[in-house]
Amino acid sequence: MSKKSLNLPLAALAICAACSWAVGNSNGIGGLSEYGLKDNGRSVSKQKIIFDTDMGNDSDDAIALVMLHAAQREGTAELLGITVNKSNPYAPVFTNILNDHYGARNIPIAYLNGGLSTGDGVFLKRICEQRTPNGLYLYSRRAVDASQFPDAVKFLRKVLADSEDKSVSIVTVGLATALARLLETPPDNISPLDGTELMRRKVRLVSIMAGRFTPEVLADPKRFPPEWNSLGDPKSAKILFERCPVPMVFGGMEVGLALPYPHSEIDEISTLYGENPFVDAYNMFAEHVARNKFKRNDGRHDRSCYDPASALFVLRPDLFTLSEPGSVRVIDDKGRASFTPDPNGLHRYIIIDKNQVEKIVGEIVRLTKIKPAQDLR
Repeated sequence: MSKKSLNLPLAALAICAACSWAVGNSNGIGGLSEYGLKDNGRSVSKQKIIFDTDMGNDSDDAIALVMLHAAQREGTAELLGITVNKSNPYAPVFTNILNDHYGARNIPIAYLNGGLSTGDGVFLKRICEQRTPNGLYLYSRRAVDASQFPDAVKFLRKVLADSEDKSVSIVTVGLATALARLLETPPDNISPLDGTELMRRKVRLVSIMAGRFTPEVLADPKRFPPEWNSLGDPKSAKILFERCPVPMVFGGMEVGLALPYPHSEIDEISTLYGENPFVDAYNMFAEHVARNKFKRNDGRHDRSCYDPASALFVLRPDLFTLSEPGSVRVIDDKGRASFTPDPNGLHRYIIIDKNQVEKIVGEIVRLTKIKPAQDLR
């Protein structure tokens, strides 16, 4: 999730047709089978997904999670679990609240201890502590304390060990801490495989929100500020980018900036379904951005879809265009990343053409307008 947009000017769309091609190209890792597609561009089968999130640093994590709940309802995805890589005690609780509110009580949540992202953010504590006039929590949850959630790294090992080979897609939209720690795990009583081999054996794709890949940044990345997720834990980003043994598709900062989620759609969700933790998170963060970035007091902001784009790529890769293959590397201690073309590389980045924006935003909105399981009106 890209909190960095609070401090950076709107980036230009990355349109680079000369060095890109559609996902459906049969060459390299861009072939249809690599992304689970049929010839008609739709998903071959239900996508098995792990969602790795720094829930609470931005409202777009909540957008992405509601999208995944919708895809699971529609039968196009199976959410194997959620790992919260933000080490704040309210982060897994809020995630639990969202799961419960959307009728996904059985989806397990795991929590990363000792991570580098720890703050309450704009809405985590506020929503988790909201109460009714009689003192009860406004939004139900199964757990009220982070200690009630399993360890994220052990959870990842267990889920992957129990999965079929090349069956899992990981959507990671926060700091790289949890996945970097997974890669460094030794064999144990969960699996005789180390973390790197577990990923190689079980994971088909990592869709990651990280980096900046506009033509200007690609030409000289050191001239530009680092993207927020890589900046948050550059050592872990370096480990993940260099040691991940499976294909990775990067949704850079410019992708999210090109995809604004209309605040008016949030208003409609509120009108349709009443009080809602997803709506609350969006509104609280929008008010924060409007006041702190744009110096406005109207609370209105069309939030950039950084994380939703990376989630949607797994569900609907046919909507996107990818770069040529190559390698993404962290090049300094601030997390700045470079991209080097390489026909044998495991990395590509998403390129958004202006003609794709309406369809992509439309699908993100459609998936987030599902009816919650709980109606608090």
